[in-house]
Amino acid sequence: MSTSIASTTVATTAAARVSRHNRFFLVMAVVLFIPILVGFGPTFFFRPWSGAKDSLGGPFPVHLIIHGSVLSAWFLLLIVQTTLIAAHRVDLHRRLGVIGVGLAIAVVVASSVTIVRVVPRAMTLGASPAALVPLVVSDTTVLVQFALFVAAAVYLRRRVAAHKRLMFLASNSIISPAFSEGRPLGRTLAHWFGERTPVVLLFMLACIGALAVYDVVTRKRIHPATVAGIAVFFLGIVFVAVFISFGSGLGAAFVERLR
Repeated sequence: MSTSIASTTVATTAAARVSRHNRFFLVMAVVLFIPILVGFGPTFFFRPWSGAKDSLGGPFPVHLIIHGSVLSAWFLLLIVQTTLIAAHRVDLHRRLGVIGVGLAIAVVVASSVTIVRVVPRAMTLGASPAALVPLVVSDTTVLVQFALFVAAAVYLRRRVAAHKRLMFLASNSIISPAFSEGRPLGRTLAHWFGERTPVVLLFMLACIGALAVYDVVTRKRIHPATVAGIAVFFLGIVFVAVFISFGSGLGAAFVERLR
């Protein structure tokens, strides 16, 4: 009898510990969604009431509506999926995972269309090809990072620890548009911290740092998936910086072809 009670107590304690650990990813999913809600609230989510217009003064293009809807759905699904894991509903989590794969593909497609379409739209406003190189290169790099993280997460879906970290890193990698200076959140942050302050990079790095601290606290070491995320994050920054510095002519020629 005492052995049975002891076993039950140990199992209950272990389950509680797992729940506390899983809540970290739920909290971080909500943290990632806050900039999305605040950044896109006035110009996308609440535009029927705010009267927000497209940057060219007309109604929002269909591809931007699709793009915003798909990315919003991705971050909302992340919250749902982490909630299911925290509630021990692994069965529903796996079923929704199939939808998640399809949604990830939709994110890549919708974002690719948006990157291509931003060039002629920006040039209509008088932007030069050279001025658009940083935007196109950084957005393309971010999209590649997202695709790599999701592909790795799907491949390692049976390795739970790696899977949930990679999905978090994938979501963190595409958060930057919410901080764009063309949106209220970005303009406010630029006013507070200066236009050249990379607030979005600090936010992303803080999220990755929180994951690293979580690893150390719970595992006594940083998980390999987190290490990979840190490496990919800095490699992306270095690539964009080097390309803009030494490949601006090539980038401008590419942007001109998208005109």
